Amino acid sequence: YLQAEGEIEISAGNRKQGLVILQRATQLPHKDTASVESYAEALIQSGQAAEAKKLVRREIIDNPLNPRLHTLHARASSEAGDRLTSHVSQAEYHFLTGDIQSAEQQLKIAAQLAVGNFYISEIIKEKEKQIDLEKAWRIGS
Repeated sequence: YLQAEGEIEISAGNRKQGLVILQRATQLPHKDTASVESYAEALIQSGQAAEAKKLVRREIIDNPLNPRLHTLHARASSEAGDRLTSHVSQAEYHFLTGDIQSAEQQLKIAAQLAVGNFYISEIIKEKEKQIDLEKAWRIGS
């Protein structure tokens, strides 16, 4: 209910009130992912991409296999000026949707951007190992 109310307020031009309502929807004990997605979209459209990025990242911790969250995280990261995180999130989205080639391409870009960032470089290496395993499984090795 709150999600719909917040979206209606935003559509009616009451962006500030809509954001308040959507935020409340994401703080409910039994919130759903759609409320988080809706609030994150509204934050991005309001120029608050960094806040959207944090919000979606927290939701990904609870729902790591949701491709829509990863593509939203990539968009929020990009809008917030974080190209590295955007490419890593895009890679995860492509991996989860079965597009291994695109996932590899995104990881290559991310690896170039991650030079000097040990933590992210290790995450990229682990994802590359996952991709190699997936490719081997697909060809029956």
